[in-house]
Amino acid sequence: MFRKRLKQDVERQLKVVRTVIDWTTIVYLILPLVAVLMLDIWISPGQYWSKDIPFYVVSLLIMLFCSSGSIRTYLYEADVLFLLQRPDLIKRLRLYSFGLSVVKSAMNILMVILLFLPVLLVIYELKVMDFIFLMLLLIGYKTTILFIRKRFNHLVVSVLMSLVVLSLVGMILTFISPVVYVGIGLVLTFITGYLFMKMDYKRRLLKDIEMENHLRNRLINMIFHMSNDVEVDMRTKPMKRVRLRSRRLFKKRTEENVLLEILIKSVIRHHKYIGAYLQIMLVTLFVIIIVPSYWFVAIIYISFIAFIHSWFNSVYDQLVSSDFFTVVPYSNSKTIFAKKRFKRWMTLPSIILVTLVLTVKIWL
Repeated sequence: MFRKRLKQDVERQLKVVRTVIDWTTIVYLILPLVAVLMLDIWISPGQYWSKDIPFYVVSLLIMLFCSSGSIRTYLYEADVLFLLQRPDLIKRLRLYSFGLSVVKSAMNILMVILLFLPVLLVIYELKVMDFIFLMLLLIGYKTTILFIRKRFNHLVVSVLMSLVVLSLVGMILTFISPVVYVGIGLVLTFITGYLFMKMDYKRRLLKDIEMENHLRNRLINMIFHMSNDVEVDMRTKPMKRVRLRSRRLFKKRTEENVLLEILIKSVIRHHKYIGAYLQIMLVTLFVIIIVPSYWFVAIIYISFIAFIHSWFNSVYDQLVSSDFFTVVPYSNSKTIFAKKRFKRWMTLPSIILVTLVLTVKIWL
């Protein structure tokens, strides 16, 4: 059953990917661009990474890239009654789930290391055994992160514990010899495996099935979220909002100002919009600070400006399509005027901040 559902899930995710990206796009556009970029990195890695950047910075990047994922059980709602009557099958299912997670973690870590391979080989001069030791330590790190994510449902607790593990492993990578990585990685893997097998799954069965449904449809939900032409009924899952005190943004109470105020507050009080906004801005700042190649930074800067404008166009369309504007309609001329001011108000802070950071980088 586990192998069959694993195969079905892989086929399902591939079908979803093929609906968005055609194979011709991958073969004739994406792969050549990746090949040219990787070849340029191999030829001159110093243009993309500076020797003055400490090793723990690239280690932190690798760990962040390796932190995604989850322990999958591939359960459905109809399995609950059957599995509650057969606890031996739950134990075997947990064993298969953890074993598969270790294998997937190893493959993910190998891909991330290959991505950073030119920097690790040329800039930091790592040897073959160093790569093996690093990979074993990262497997232990990732299995620990996946176990924390599975065991603790509270988001704050899970994030705090993950940050503690990230800090500890970062200190190990910085101050401890690579030979010790093997023992630490194996110990972390076995401890998390033991704790995972000892978890009380009878109480968590319904929660795990709910999480499986979310993971099974994650790519579809991502496509729906990014598409402007797909109607998504959000009433089944109420949106979380940041609770802030309401104060007037504009003293002059015109129709345009009121509409603009509603749009701005809808963004800054919504965790989905403000979280995505901060993520886009922080990732851009991080790339600009870290990457030493100025032409690559220039491409990132121009792409950021174009993307942030396009993204707020999409945000605006989502906001004005709300039922609120059906009850309280605005004229077309007012909405067009408010859209221009809305984009200006929301994009200028991030563009100014990124421009200042880029100017400081060039000046220094």
